[in-house]
Amino acid sequence: MICAKIFKKNGQTYKIVVSGHSGYSEEGSDIVCASISTLSQMVCVGLENVLKLKPITKISYGYLECELTEDIIKNNNKSVQVIFDTFESTFMLLLDGNKTLKKYVKLEVKNEIY
Repeated sequence: MICAKIFKKNGQTYKIVVSGHSGYSEEGSDIVCASISTLSQMVCVGLENVLKLKPITKISYGYLECELTEDIIKNNNKSVQVIFDTFESTFMLLLDGNKTLKKYVKLEVKNEIY
């Protein structure tokens, strides 16, 4: 199962972690893994290549973590939140549009209040 976690402070996303494999199909032809992997990497590409920011990223086989640094958070860049909100909205649409995906993919949103 793919487990995705979205971490928020005061309603603003500052980190995503996506790990695991869906098991939907054989490796190399698993469209669920490919979809979630592409969607997750879009966050890193958007932040790094489009906005020219340097989040803390960790990527390995079956694992992606992308976390904003304190400097990025302090600048309160609306474009950063648009990227994270797009990730969350698209993920939710995938799950809502296909109920069987819930056997292969899980999404958690963790809200912290300070």
